[in-house]
Amino acid sequence: MSTPSHPQVNRGTTVAAPRPLRLPVAVHNVRAVVQQPIILATLLGLLSLLVTMMALAQPWRTSIIVGSPFDRPYLREFYHAEYSEIHQSGFRWTQPVASVILQGLDQGTVVVLHVHGDYDGMPLGIDNGAGMQTVALRPGWQQVYLLPRVNAWNGNTFIRLNAPAQFVEGDPRARGVAVRQIDIRGNGAMPPLGQAVLLALSTALATLLMGRATHRTWMGALVGLSLALGVGAVLTLDEGYWRLTLTNYTGRLLVVLLLGGLVLLAAEWLLACLVQRGIIRLGPGARRGLAAAALLAFVMRFGAAAYPLNYNSDLPLILGRTWLVREGQLLSIFLPNPALTPVQWEMDVTIPRSPFYYIITTPVTLLPSRYGDELGMLAFSSVVDAVAVLLVGMLVLALGGNGRAAVYGGLLAAALPFGLRMMVSWGILPTLLAQCLSLLAVMVWLHLRPRLHKRWAQLVLGVCLAVAFIAYPTALAFLGTTGALLIALLALRRDPATLPTLWAGIGAVVVAFALFYGWHVPALLSRTLPELAGAFATELPGTVTEPTSTGVLLARTWGAVWGNVEDWYSGLVLALAGCGALLLTLAQMRRPPTLAVLAGPNAKGGYARLVLLCWCVAYIPFAFADEYVVTLILKQVLHLLPALAVLGGLVLGRIGSTWAGRLVAAVALAWVGWEGLLTLIDLVVYGFYQLK
Repeated sequence: MSTPSHPQVNRGTTVAAPRPLRLPVAVHNVRAVVQQPIILATLLGLLSLLVTMMALAQPWRTSIIVGSPFDRPYLREFYHAEYSEIHQSGFRWTQPVASVILQGLDQGTVVVLHVHGDYDGMPLGIDNGAGMQTVALRPGWQQVYLLPRVNAWNGNTFIRLNAPAQFVEGDPRARGVAVRQIDIRGNGAMPPLGQAVLLALSTALATLLMGRATHRTWMGALVGLSLALGVGAVLTLDEGYWRLTLTNYTGRLLVVLLLGGLVLLAAEWLLACLVQRGIIRLGPGARRGLAAAALLAFVMRFGAAAYPLNYNSDLPLILGRTWLVREGQLLSIFLPNPALTPVQWEMDVTIPRSPFYYIITTPVTLLPSRYGDELGMLAFSSVVDAVAVLLVGMLVLALGGNGRAAVYGGLLAAALPFGLRMMVSWGILPTLLAQCLSLLAVMVWLHLRPRLHKRWAQLVLGVCLAVAFIAYPTALAFLGTTGALLIALLALRRDPATLPTLWAGIGAVVVAFALFYGWHVPALLSRTLPELAGAFATELPGTVTEPTSTGVLLARTWGAVWGNVEDWYSGLVLALAGCGALLLTLAQMRRPPTLAVLAGPNAKGGYARLVLLCWCVAYIPFAFADEYVVTLILKQVLHLLPALAVLGGLVLGRIGSTWAGRLVAAVALAWVGWEGLLTLIDLVVYGFYQLK
C-alpha cells in the first residue's frame, strides 16, 4: 500500500510563521482602553458632565401653571385645583402656611408669584431663605417678584408662604392665598454643579449596567452616549420646562439605577444557584439574558413609578394600612373592618384584603426622607415584578423551550404594555405579589411533583400555596380554579401526584381560612357572594330575556372573551401567543391522543403543558364576566398576561434557531418594547390630567 507523500522539509532551517497584522500602537491602545467597562463608563460620565453643564449654563425661563396636573412636585400644603369662571384660569388655595419647592435653579434666578389679594392691604408673609418678609397685597391678581436664596450645589430653593386664615361659609377649609402661576427666569450664571454630577453618575452607571447585562461593551457605550446627549437636549427644550422637571428627577434616577444594579446581580446569582443545584438547565448566555430581562422589568417599572409626576392611586391606602401594622394596630386590618375595606369597583360589595402584604412591607416605612415610604413600597413591588419575569422564563423551560425561548419569554413579560400600565397607573401592588407567589407555587409543584409522595415535599408545596392564598384574594381564585382542574385531570389518569396535590391544596386552604378568610365568611356568605353571583349570571352571554339565535349567542360569547383581550394587548402579542399554543398542540398531536400522554412522565414538559391548559381553561368563565364583577386584575394580571408571555417566548425561541429567525425575533421584541415605552411615556407625562 502506498503512503501519501510529504513535502521534503529541510530540518536544518527554521520556517518563520507569518506575522499577524497589527494595528498601530496608538490605535491598539485606544481600543484597549475603550473596551474597559470602567474606563468607558468614566469617559461617558465626563461627557455627560460637560454636556449638562453647558446646557445648564444657558439662560432659560419657564412657568408652573398652578392647578395643572404638573404642579404637584413643586407645591406643599396646597388644596385641590379649582377654576375661576370670572378670570378664566385655574388656581389653588394655599393653607395658611404653604411652601413652594424648586430644584435645578442657578444663582440669580428670579421667581414671580401670581397671587390674588382678597382685600386691600392683605398681608402675605414670604420667606425666600433670608427670613420672613411681609407684603401688602391689593385686591385682584398681581405679581410678586422674589430673588430666592438658591443652594449652589443642587439648585434647590424653599419658599414659604404665610397668609392669614380665611373661612367661607359652607367651606370647612382654612384658606390662605390663591396662586395661579409661578414664573421662573434663570440667567444661566453659576449653574448647579450637583445636578450635572448626578446626571453624569447616572450615565456612567447606565453604561455599566447595559454592558454587564448584555456582555456587549458597545451596547453600554450606545446607551451611555444616548443618555449623555439626550439629557443635554432635554435640558434645552421647551424654554426650560423639561429642565425643571428633569432636575427634580436626577436623584431618583440614580437610585433607580443603583437598585437596578443590585437586582441584576441578585438575578444572576439566583439563576447560577438554580443551575448549580440542577433545578433548571440554562447556559451562561441564557442566564445573562434572563437576568437582563429582570433588570429591564425593574428599571421600566420603578423608573416610571418613581417619576415625580407619577400618581399611584392605591398607594395612600396601602401606606395607611402599613402604618397601622407598624404602630401595632394589626387587628384593625386583620379582623373585618368596613372602614378599611373599600368597595369593589362600583358595586357596594366589600372584598377582604389580607394584611400579608402590609406586614412584609412594614420595614419600608422606616426609610428616611419624606418620600422614603412611597419609593420603598414602589421599589419592593418592582422587585416582585422582576422575580415574576424570572419565573416566566423558568416556566418556558419547563414547557420544553430552550434557553433562548426563556429569555424571549422573560423579555415579553417585562415589556408588555398592559403590565406596565397596571404597575404605573392603577397601583395594584398587592396583586403583583400574588402574581409572583402564584407563579412560584406553580414552579414548586412542577419541581416537587416526582417527590410529592414524601411528607416534606407536600409540606413545602402547602406552605407555598398558603402564602399565595393569603397574599391576595385573586391568588386564591386563580390557583383555586386552576388547581381544581389540574387535580381533576390528574385523577382521570390516576396519576400518583393526584392525592398529594389535593392534600397540599386542602391544607393551604385551611391555613388561609384559619388565618384570615375565616373571619370574613359570614359577610361573604350573606352578602358578597350572592351579589357577585347574581351580577356574574347577568353577564353570561346566554342570559338574555328575548329570543336569541345561535349566531347571536356565539357572537356575544366571542365578544365577551375577545373584547377584553383585544382592548389590552396588541395584535402582535396575541399572534405570538396563538402560534405558541398551536406549537404545543401540534407537538402533542404527534403522540397518541390520550389524556395519559398529556402529562405522561416520559413527555418532556408534559406536566407543564397540563398546568398551562388548566390555566387557560380557568380563564374562560372569568372572561365572560364584566370588569366590575371580575376585575382586570384577576382576568389579566394573574391569568392572561403570564400565559401570553410564556407562549410568545416559545414561538420566538423556535423562530430564533437561525440567524434570520433571530432577526425576526429581535424586531418583534423591539416592537413590543417600543409600545411599552410609549405606554409609560403616555401614562407618566399625559396620564394625570384626570387629577386636575
